[in-house]
Amino acid sequence: MEEILTIGVLTTITLVFLYLEFFKFRYDFCGISAVRLGAKDIALFLFVVFATVYISFFTLGLIKKYFVNISEYPFLHVLISQIFYIFGMLLFVRLTSSKVEFSESYVSKFKAILWGAYYTLSIAAMFLLALAWKYLITYISGAEPEQQETVGIIGSASGVVNISLAVFSVVFLAPITEEMFFRGLLYRIFKAYINPVIAAILTAILFSMSHANLLASLPLFVFSIVFCLAYERSGSIVTPIILHSTFNALNLLLVISK
Repeated sequence: MEEILTIGVLTTITLVFLYLEFFKFRYDFCGISAVRLGAKDIALFLFVVFATVYISFFTLGLIKKYFVNISEYPFLHVLISQIFYIFGMLLFVRLTSSKVEFSESYVSKFKAILWGAYYTLSIAAMFLLALAWKYLITYISGAEPEQQETVGIIGSASGVVNISLAVFSVVFLAPITEEMFFRGLLYRIFKAYINPVIAAILTAILFSMSHANLLASLPLFVFSIVFCLAYERSGSIVTPIILHSTFNALNLLLVISK
């Protein structure tokens, strides 16, 4: 009974917060500009995506063959891929005929900082939802939810090098890579063709699917919505990156401390 009450309280608090935020967002979604791509831009975008994936795998193959055994450093391949993905997105922004700026100054720096601080506090609500979801899954199934593959790798990491690679990848590179792609590009591309609220929801669905963990899909979906809200209100991609980085850092500390 206590577990059900805990789930209900945590979920209610989180849903009230999200409802109030999303309700206001309906009337305040014209901040960050949409990115409308022409046929050449779409072809360039797809080319850069596939080329980046191919080059990252090719580079990993060379490293494995001539330098180190990648299996000894499970986060090395993730880190290298993230670096190439960031480079690929910056290259696309540079070459596309559509004007793309990841940050736009339609609010003052002071107001942007205030919004950033406000949404940083919202991480508490996101943790509440993640905790409620874990309680619910455990209560229904009678077992702990399956961990994401990345979490499992972090938990089994040992040695200064592996832990350092994990921290750098999860806390710094992953937020930059994912926010540039999902919020900085994908969300804004969707926004050019459909209602911004639907664009945020569609981006959130793809974001949660990209982590390939069904049990974590609901919290990840909600996180993505909050990151879109933070991006729109602050006008800076730095805001969702900081939120994402903070959330990942807290999760990393929980995993390493176990």
